[in-house]
Amino acid sequence: YSDAAGALAEKGPVGAHLRALAEEAARSGAPALSDDGFSVAVPAFVGEERTLVGAVAMEWSPAPKIAQARSQLLAELLVTGLVMLGATIAAMLFLRRHLARPLEVLCAAMNRIARADFASEIPQLRRSDEIGVIGATLTKMRDELAAGAAERRESASKSAALDATSAALVLVNAEQVVTYANDAARALFRARADDLRSVVPEFDPDRIVGQPMSLFHTAALAERISRKIA
Repeated sequence: YSDAAGALAEKGPVGAHLRALAEEAARSGAPALSDDGFSVAVPAFVGEERTLVGAVAMEWSPAPKIAQARSQLLAELLVTGLVMLGATIAAMLFLRRHLARPLEVLCAAMNRIARADFASEIPQLRRSDEIGVIGATLTKMRDELAAGAAERRESASKSAALDATSAALVLVNAEQVVTYANDAARALFRARADDLRSVVPEFDPDRIVGQPMSLFHTAALAERISRKIA
């Protein structure tokens, strides 16, 4: 075994390790195993008399298996990463189409309503999810704003007509509260303010709107008017 051991020794530290195992197996006549279990040496016998002629040393390395496992793991990680990337992109596209884009359209509709464009259509009304609820709510708000704008235009038109007349006009609501007094009425109240204060001390001609008409009525007249209204 000395020639084989010498050849192994020339290969460096690994060969020296195997040489030591071979020498141990040759001396003991029994197999010798390294501490890590990857190297082994067995004695070699020849002839019927089993004459010991040397030892055979072998070594196994886990490096190829580790490299193979590493390559397989990297391949699996790559595939998993690609699948996750694809799923993420698909989810983003889905959210873009079914959530982000509809919200952008609704925001554009809100901006048109803010500019008093009440004739524009509200999208996403056919959806049964939260986006559809937002669209329906926005439609209701648009209709209410449009009605309010129409009432203001009508009121402004009536106010202009009432202001233009020289007759003193005062409008009251169903609760007999003054809601409007034209310029002629305000001028009349200012001119007669002292006379009115002699009857109603808290009378203020500049704050006539919002005051109850009962302020100018006797208790009996106020009761009679209330019965007629009822």
